[in-house]
Amino acid sequence: GMVQDYTGKQTRRFDVDIKGTVVGSVITLDEDFLFDDGETQKRIWTITRLEDGSYQGTAGDVVGIASGREEGNALNWVYDLNVDVGDSTYVLTLDDWLFRQDEKRAFNLTSMRKFGVEVGRISIFFEKQD
Repeated sequence: GMVQDYTGKQTRRFDVDIKGTVVGSVITLDEDFLFDDGETQKRIWTITRLEDGSYQGTAGDVVGIASGREEGNALNWVYDLNVDVGDSTYVLTLDDWLFRQDEKRAFNLTSMRKFGVEVGRISIFFEKQD
């Protein structure tokens, strides 16, 4: 994946290894990030599929409850995330669109916003491993 600033300039690259499990209507995603500067991050999502087909989720660095909905081959996932930058922490609103390409591949486009203004973007290509 990559992170871009508000001008479109690539600022970081990363790999993410995600292990997912499903038990009933609960999905757990264990995500391990490795950035090109050596920084690592871990996020563990607990996501519940609701009776109406929408989703809600939580993770340690997510503020409140994330919400999602499917539309065809796409999933829109919106949440507020604590993001550390230097000695400061900012709360950014992330608007994820995940597009399933086939049974093994998906593409993710994310807009990061602060006070409604886009401050960056994230793009990730996923490929399921057997």
